[in-house]
This record gives sequence, C-alpha cells and structure tokens, in this order.
Amino acid sequence: PDGRVNDWSESAHRLHGFPRAQIVGMPLSALQASVPGEENELSSQDAVRLACERGQWEVHGWRRRADGQPFWGQMLLTALRDQDG
Repeated sequence: PDGRVNDWSESAHRLHGFPRAQIVGMPLSALQASVPGEENELSSQDAVRLACERGQWEVHGWRRRADGQPFWGQMLLTALRDQDG
C-alpha cells in the first residue's frame, strides 16, 4: 500500500540497470525521473493509489536507469493483497 517495489524481473534489471537486491523494497518514486520541460502522466503516489483501487494500473512516464539516464517507459502496477486485503 505504500508503493514499494515488491518484485523485479530480469527484463526490468536489463532495462533499468538496477539489480533485484538493490531495488526491491525501494519506493516506486526511485524509478521516476525528472526531465526539464517534460511531465509524467501521474505522480508515483497517484499511480499506486489507482492500482490499489482498481487492482492494476498502467502508467507511462519518465523513468530512471541506474546510471541516472532518463527514458520514457511504461509500467504495469499490480496491487498484491493478503487475506486482510
């Protein structure tokens, strides 16, 4: 519910450059980049809120590679639920 990375695939590692051990547990905002003169579709917080409300949410925007380079990307956020919701 607080928008932390819970899983990290090998393809996400290749795309972003972050190893799984480094990124799991980090907030989604750690992957968001700021590009002067450009805006993301949604803030990380809004994307997480929508994923929680709807089960999944696809978001497009500026992402950050481990070396700091920005790129335009798409992410699919999935709300994971336990017995308590």
